[in-house]
Order: sequence, then C-alpha cells, then structure tokens
Amino acid sequence: MVGAYLAGDDWIPVSWLADGRFSESRFTSLDLVTADAEPGGRMKTSSAKAKGRSLAKKVAEWLRVLGDLGPLDVQPTSSGVTGADVYLSEAGVAKWPLAIECKKHAAFAVYTHYDQAAAYAGKFTPVVVIEANRRKPLVVVDAELFFNVYRNSQVWIGK
Repeated sequence: MVGAYLAGDDWIPVSWLADGRFSESRFTSLDLVTADAEPGGRMKTSSAKAKGRSLAKKVAEWLRVLGDLGPLDVQPTSSGVTGADVYLSEAGVAKWPLAIECKKHAAFAVYTHYDQAAAYAGKFTPVVVIEANRRKPLVVVDAELFFNVYRNSQVWIGK
C-alpha cells in the first residue's frame, strides 16, 4: 500500500511493507501525492492558479496569431479577476466575440470519449457531443482546430 502525509511543507510518501513496517522519504513535489493521501493532500492554490494561467496564456497566443492582433489586444487575465480568463480589447472582440474560460486539470472524463472518437475517426475530425441532465449539449473538438475554423468562418456565434 502506498500513501502520503503532510509534514510542514513537505509530503512524506509512505510504503507499507508486508511485515507492518513502513519506509518513507521526503520530497516537496505535490504532483507525486497518491490517491491514498490524507484529506487536504491537494495542490497548493498558487500552483493551481499558475497551472490554469499557463492554459490561458496558450489560448491568448493562439488568438493573437490567428487573429493578427497585438499583445495588448489579447491577454490572459490575472487570477481572481471576475470574468473571462482571456481579455480581449475592442479589436480583439471584433475578431473573436468569445467569452473564454480556461480550466486545466490533470484529467477530465471527456478525454476518454475524445480518445474513443479519435480512434475511429480515421481521416475525419474527431468530435464529441456531450450533454448533462437539464443542460445544453456541448461539442468537444481540438482547440487549435476550433480557433482556425472560427477564424475562417463567416458565421459569428453569439447569444
């Protein structure tokens, strides 16, 4: 059995041996905590915000390049700011009338469905349509594909 416990700022991974003894070694990376960790064995808030911000930076860069916009027209917003995760100036909104929320986690269940669609797609584009109870259906496609198609589309999606 493998687990971990928090000691100060360090996570102590523990491996229990067959005779009831355990071995431990210190490390500081929260990424190595297993499912058997004590409650609260979560990523630091600052690390989680940095992880989410890295995705917002990537999306902002896609929008800048594909929309031929300047660095002030498309920017990732600061953590804790109310609203979209990617700020768009008036010029940015003219090309990308979108409200973008970025979520980056270790895993989403939707990736299993996307992998299944990709396995059968062959020369076609994998697309997943998801729907929760009492919610509108959503379409999941590759992000770069979406932004390229959206940029080249004459149809602007809005409310």
